[in-house]
Amino acid sequence: MFETTLLFKTLTILSSQIAIVFGGTYLFITYARKVAKNGTSFFGYHFRQSRNIYNQKLDLVPYPVAQTHFPRFMAKKEPKEVVEDTLLGPKTKIEHEIVEKFVKNAEERRAALREGYKDQGVTNPFLVGMIIVWGILLFTLPFIQMAGGMLIGMLFFTLLSLLFVPTLGALMLEGDDNDGILAMKLTMLITFFTALIGLYSGIDFANNVALNAFLFFSLIGLIVFEISRSFINISRPQVKGVAFFGIFIFIGFLLVDFNYIVKYSNTGNTWDNAFQIAFQLYLDIINLLLEILELMGD
Repeated sequence: MFETTLLFKTLTILSSQIAIVFGGTYLFITYARKVAKNGTSFFGYHFRQSRNIYNQKLDLVPYPVAQTHFPRFMAKKEPKEVVEDTLLGPKTKIEHEIVEKFVKNAEERRAALREGYKDQGVTNPFLVGMIIVWGILLFTLPFIQMAGGMLIGMLFFTLLSLLFVPTLGALMLEGDDNDGILAMKLTMLITFFTALIGLYSGIDFANNVALNAFLFFSLIGLIVFEISRSFINISRPQVKGVAFFGIFIFIGFLLVDFNYIVKYSNTGNTWDNAFQIAFQLYLDIINLLLEILELMGD
């Protein structure tokens, strides 16, 4: 009977899922561009065709489908002076806060529009539901595979990837979709070279205690930083600096996880092990992509 290597098994699982995410996201963006030309909506958004300020490429500007019922809230951004204590003394900067206004009818809406308020979009319950299911699957997939076997595991892995496509596509459209496509290309290029190093350099990344400890505590730091962004205001340069650091952290995880294939190629050449390693690499690649998008975005 023909026996495949652990590398073959792992790359078969990994490549199929990355192809779904990256290929599906590219199709998502392509369809959004088609929708923009037709003037229709897609996933609860309309799109305005614009041009990238750097290279004049087509860049879609999404805006939500407006609410039409009454009563409802409208919103606008208002500048607000904030004083920060720095090493050089107090520093004043301008921030913007969201101010809402409750309108009961069309006349109040017209008055609010004159004051600079805008209609708020309709929340897409289908997209919200997809994100919730995706989040649940993300944390339970390894256990589903261990309990149900490879077939069940691959079915849910594929579902996880399909559910992530609209979220990633919408995230790229919120920024510059050209940057999003470039970020996917950069991610694949980085992944290719880290795979070569992790698999064939002869360096034992998987058993390097210092490296793994550094990556683990750095990951904890990144998680704490992302949570803190919900509660405190962090400047864009600081966010980009952390994203740059995060790129190197997930490159490190890629090196370690690709090296696990070498470590277990003789003693753990099973589809179950290949699934677990492929899932870890999948998370590394997705997180690397998100950090690149954060670094490139404005």
